[in-house]
Amino acid sequence: MSDSDGCESSIEGPEPVPDRRTCTKVHINGRPIGRAINLSSLSGYGDLVTLLEDTFGIRGELRGPNGMWTIVYLNHNGQTVILSDTPWREFCTSVEKIVLYSTDELIRMMRVGAMPVIS
Repeated sequence: MSDSDGCESSIEGPEPVPDRRTCTKVHINGRPIGRAINLSSLSGYGDLVTLLEDTFGIRGELRGPNGMWTIVYLNHNGQTVILSDTPWREFCTSVEKIVLYSTDELIRMMRVGAMPVIS
């Protein structure tokens, strides 16, 4: 079954199918409400950034070296990763959850040797 965003849940139906999940949860750190996005409907990182900016009303705040937000994600191995140059398809198959951190906050955390914890 799909929702209005074209997402399918692996928990619907009589037998859950873990590999059938098509949506990824996305949150802004510190905000209680997030969204689910369908990565398979996107063609690359440019589409992802545009979708996130539109979804969270932060147009222009994810792009460029002075971006106010940084994309951090939890991969299928439970590792927290800062989005960099991972090939798009590899990213899509490994991402479990995405969290947007303020770039300033992320830099402060990294200076004290702490990576964000995403659960």
